[in-house]
Amino acid sequence: MTFTKVTDNPILSPKDTIHLFRITQEAIANIIKHGEASEVNTNLEFNPTKVILTIRDNGKGFNLHHASNEFMLENMRKRAVEMGGDLNLESGNCGTNMEVSISLVALKLRHLTY
Repeated sequence: MTFTKVTDNPILSPKDTIHLFRITQEAIANIIKHGEASEVNTNLEFNPTKVILTIRDNGKGFNLHHASNEFMLENMRKRAVEMGGDLNLESGNCGTNMEVSISLVALKLRHLTY
């Protein structure tokens, strides 16, 4: 398992940090429980316009539209949306790629309302 942090955290609040941690935790738990992966890579990147969390594995993948899988992913989606972002998934026989993308503008606006 590989974890990569590209740059320092310019804007994440403690609550945002917990959301990203919980998304990562749940994704890795699902990979361990269901994915049969031999490799998992995570990357947290801060670029000038967004924060991007990427989690990739080389497991067996899963059907994104199966009801139990949709339920399993709902918590992660809710966390991403609460931060002003979205969660995108691609899954197939060669593994799963998950990306959580959060606009820095959305994060800054959220922080102004707290």
